[in-house]
Amino acid sequence: MNSTSETPNRRGVASDESIERNLKELGLSANMNDSLESADKSTLEPVASQPKAKPRFEDEFLANMSHELRTPLNAVLGMSEVLRDGYLGTLTEEQREAVCMIHSSGAHLLELINSILDLSMAETNRLRLDIMPLNISDVCRSCVGSMEGLASEKNISIEYKTNTEMAEIEADERRLRQCLRALLSNAVKFTNSGGRVGLELQANALAAQLEICVWDTGVGIASEDQERILKPFVQIDMGAARAHEGSGLGLALTSSLVKLHGGELKLESQLGTGSRFYLRFPWKNTEIAIDAHSDNSGNEPNPAKSPSSLKSPPLVLIADDTPSNVLTVRSYLEAKGYRTVSVDTGFAVLEFLQSHIPAAILMDLKLPGMDGLEAMRRIRSDVTLSHIPIVALTAQAMPGDREKGLQAGANAYLTKPLVMKSLGTLLDELLKNNPRPSEQSS
Repeated sequence: MNSTSETPNRRGVASDESIERNLKELGLSANMNDSLESADKSTLEPVASQPKAKPRFEDEFLANMSHELRTPLNAVLGMSEVLRDGYLGTLTEEQREAVCMIHSSGAHLLELINSILDLSMAETNRLRLDIMPLNISDVCRSCVGSMEGLASEKNISIEYKTNTEMAEIEADERRLRQCLRALLSNAVKFTNSGGRVGLELQANALAAQLEICVWDTGVGIASEDQERILKPFVQIDMGAARAHEGSGLGLALTSSLVKLHGGELKLESQLGTGSRFYLRFPWKNTEIAIDAHSDNSGNEPNPAKSPSSLKSPPLVLIADDTPSNVLTVRSYLEAKGYRTVSVDTGFAVLEFLQSHIPAAILMDLKLPGMDGLEAMRRIRSDVTLSHIPIVALTAQAMPGDREKGLQAGANAYLTKPLVMKSLGTLLDELLKNNPRPSEQSS
C-alpha cells in the first residue's frame, strides 16, 4: 500500500494526477476513449442497458415495501378500531384510552410510511397528480379551519386573509391540502403560546400567479439553515434532546409537490421573529361560481341500513392469506351482523363459488398460487357469478394499482390499512343496490 496519501481538493475529490496514477497502477489507460475502444463491445451492451431498467426495479421495490408495511398496520389499525368502537364488548375508560393510543400511534406510523413513499416517487417524477379545477379559497379556508383545534390547545390565534373568493386553479386537491396542512402544522408546532399563525391567499392577474403565504410568529430559522431545511430528513434541532418531534419529511415533500404543480416554494425567516413560506403557482384569471349546494361540513353520509336488521344476514367471502387481516375484518363484520367465511388462495375462492353464492367478496390481490386479479377475471367471465359485488382489499397502493383492480372486475378498491367504518358503509351500499340471490349455486 502506498504510504503517501493524496491531498483532496476543496470538495474532497482527488486530483486528476492522482486519478491517472491510480488507473495506471490498475493497468488501465487514463484516456477513457482508449479504454472503451479496447473493451469488448459485447460486454458493454448489458451495462448500458442497466440504467433503463432501474426505474422498474425501484417501482417494484416501492410496491413490495408498501405492501409489507401496510399489511401489519392493517391489523393494528383495524383491530384497534373494532375494540375502540365497542364491537367486541364494552371497554372501561382506561382500556378505551389505551386502545385509542394504539390507534393514534398506528395512524402516525402510516402517515410516515405514506410520506416516505410519496417523497420517493415525487423526486423521481413518478407521482401521479389528479389535476382538476378547484376553488383555491375554499381549500385554503378549509385547511386553516382544520388547524384551529391544534392552535387552540397552544393558545395560538390562527388567521386567514385573501383578496379573492372565487379564483380557480388547476391542481390536485388532495396533494394541495397535504402541502398546506404540513406548513400550517409546522407553524403551530414552532410557535410558542400566545403567538400567531396565518395563511394569506393573493391572486395576481398581472403576474398570472397565485401566491399562498403561510406565516407564523414562532422561533424562526437561521439563514444558514434555510436552504437545507427543505431537504429530506433534515431538522434544525437534530440532537437527542431536540424539543420538537417530526420526521423531517414534510417540507421536502411539500417542495416536491409544489414543483410537480409547476410552482415554487420560497422561505423568508429570521430567528426570534417567525417564518413565511410562499407557495407560488402559475394562474390564469378565471373565476368559478360558488356552489350554494356544496357541503363543507365534513360530516359523513348517513350509513345504509345495517344488515343486522335483515331477515337473513348476508354472507361475505373473505379472501386473504394473512390471518391477522382475516381476524380483523371478520370481527368487525360479524359484530355488524354479517356472516363470514374465509379462504386463503384464489383457487379456493373459485372452489367455494362452485357450491355457494356469497352476497359479496372481499378480495386481497396478493394471494398465493392464483392472485386476486386473476380470480376476479375468472369470476367476471362466469355469467352465474359475474353479478357478485367484489371489493378489492389490498396493501398495493402504487400508481396504477387501483386501475388494474377495477379493470379486473372489482366494484371498489380499498387500500390497507382499512377504516372499518368505511368498509361497513361500502358493503351496506353495495348490497342495497345488489339484491341477493340464493346462496346455494345451481
